[in-house]
Amino acid sequence: METVEYSDFSTVAHRRSPVKRVPMDVSIEVTRRCPLDCLHCYNNLPMGDQAARSQEMTLAEHCKLLDELVAAGSMWLLYSGGEIFARKDFLDIYTEAKKRGFLITLFTNGTLINERIADHLVKYPPFAIEITLYGATRETYEALTQVRGSFDRCMRGIELLLARQLPLKLKTVPTSINQHEVYEMKRFAQNLGVEFKFDPLVNPRIVADKTSLDEMWKKMLLMDEHTWLSSDSYTDSQNDQATVQLRVKDAYAIEASGLADWLLRNNMANIADSIDTPAHSLVVFNALNWARSGPVSVDIRKGQEIVDSSDGGRLGSPRADGVKLIETRP
Repeated sequence: METVEYSDFSTVAHRRSPVKRVPMDVSIEVTRRCPLDCLHCYNNLPMGDQAARSQEMTLAEHCKLLDELVAAGSMWLLYSGGEIFARKDFLDIYTEAKKRGFLITLFTNGTLINERIADHLVKYPPFAIEITLYGATRETYEALTQVRGSFDRCMRGIELLLARQLPLKLKTVPTSINQHEVYEMKRFAQNLGVEFKFDPLVNPRIVADKTSLDEMWKKMLLMDEHTWLSSDSYTDSQNDQATVQLRVKDAYAIEASGLADWLLRNNMANIADSIDTPAHSLVVFNALNWARSGPVSVDIRKGQEIVDSSDGGRLGSPRADGVKLIETRP
């Protein structure tokens, strides 16, 4: 059997997926419940919240979803929450996913991991396990989680996974409460011999308005050279220094957006050039992840007309591969 490096395999798989419209990477939030009450988090309903529990998909529904993902060609699967182990049946859900061959990453705070869970993960090893640290010390960690004893339970979970040589990574979300311990958390991870990363990204809830996102963002450190460790960027966002910093940040975002648009247009043009098409023809792409049935707008010279060569003149939905050939006739 031929073997290849994972990086090479992943690169090839992701290059092919846009052409065939395959959802290669899928994220599933199995619950909104969590044993912690982190100050920065919006997805941490109480463990005993019956309304939240009643809205969770059943094991049978998860199995049906997994079958649909298999049929669609999905390969990478991320399970997140809330806290994934808040569900007593999560290992059943996870095992069904493993049996279907997915490469699975688990996001967890580690506080509910015990010997039974760790041993099960040895039997059905995940692709990766990522545990979020909220501080390097008990005081800072529990100031953010607002739950006494949570630091020790997290450390215990980490120990159980490392003792079984499971693929563990550590990470943190820098906030105004724990920013002074970010590098101490990194050193802690390095001493354990595991990868460490920090993530400044904050996503709004689906039902949230922009105001709630703005309020969350004010509490976050913007982890780049312009705002790293600058307390003014989140404690007094209207002062001159913060205004300048955020203006630079906005400029980078605008530049990045323009670059992304250019890359999309350029890559589409390169693909179009590689397709063997009749003379005087156009190649129209659907760059979205869903089928489009609306009209296609295009500029043509006076006296020309557009004829759909794939369906005899009707301007229907693009084919499954997202490419549609349209001839221009003088």
